[in-house]
This record gives sequence, C-alpha cells and structure tokens, in this order.
Amino acid sequence: MITRDEAFELLKKYNKDSFHIQHALTVEAVMKWFADKFRVGVRKVNERNQI
Repeated sequence: MITRDEAFELLKKYNKDSFHIQHALTVEAVMKWFADKFRVGVRKVNERNQI
C-alpha cells in the first residue's frame, strides 16, 4: 500500500501548479473533517503512515 508521503510526492511530480497542490491539501482536510464528524472511515494508521 502507498503511504500518504509517497502519494504526496507523486502528486507534486505530476502537478507542478501550486493551485493543484493546495487544492489537494484542502480536499484532504475537508475529507478528514467529514470523516471525524460522521465517524466514518476510522482506521488505525501504522508507523509508516499507511492505512
């Protein structure tokens, strides 16, 4: 499984526009907020930051 850090590196590799990077980080934050609010998708993250 890919880690969040590896995914972020791929995002930066294929998306050079800072708008796209910021958009991805914003979407990540919003999805985490909704997951916490509705208690869905709660999974244990291991030491390599993998879900």
